[in-house]
Amino acid sequence: MKIIDFHTHPIMYQEQSLVMYKDAVQLDADGFQAFLRSRGIQTFCGSVLQPQHITTFDETWKVIKKCNDTAFRLQEYYQGKYIPGVLIHPQHVNDSVEEIDRAIQHGSNLIGEICWYIDGWEFGDSGLDELLCYAAEKEMVLSVHPSDDDSMNATLARHHDLCIVGAHPEEWNHFFSQLERLKRFDNYILDISAHGIERIGSLKKLVNAIGSERIVFGSDFPSCDPIAFIACVENDPYITEQDKENILYRNAERILKLDGRK
Repeated sequence: MKIIDFHTHPIMYQEQSLVMYKDAVQLDADGFQAFLRSRGIQTFCGSVLQPQHITTFDETWKVIKKCNDTAFRLQEYYQGKYIPGVLIHPQHVNDSVEEIDRAIQHGSNLIGEICWYIDGWEFGDSGLDELLCYAAEKEMVLSVHPSDDDSMNATLARHHDLCIVGAHPEEWNHFFSQLERLKRFDNYILDISAHGIERIGSLKKLVNAIGSERIVFGSDFPSCDPIAFIACVENDPYITEQDKENILYRNAERILKLDGRK
């Protein structure tokens, strides 16, 4: 079955690698794509990250810009098999608007995954609303590592016309928080990457509550091996084949406007 991995973090330089055990596994751009292909994934999406906590204002944007530059280079290198997600920062509004425009020029409508805890901002930062309004105007999709429930719910309520994809079902309390958010906000989509979906019945519970049209497949590769999450979807006996197709690729195709893309 066709698979689009909505949530990866491609690399060109080792300092951008999210592999936990870097002494054991070192990936370059070719190795990154080869690994995904070995898992049956031809198309993948997401942001380039540099996993370090930035403390100075100027250095923060310098690193973000380098990550975005790398993403667009990789888009060309991977010959269209990679959908770049740009990073933005609410304390750098004008620069971030330029990056959104640059994504559009490169044929991508994806922002993120953005990770506030890496880049040193919070959902309460004043510039975020301005950026998300602009993103909605440009019909972008925002992929985000969720913050606390109050911040996430308030953001979704203020930006109901923006498609927001939240990563990670996770466990128990967090899972049910995600589920309630999905039931409350029609513009919210769940990316099933990195923990939680391996629990028997988790996908069925989500599908029962909201259908399968607002769930996308993601892995968080190279932090996690996609094969585990693929198996959880493909081998789930409690959801239909149509549900599986929706999750593994149809929903991503729809929100990223890839339906007519080869």
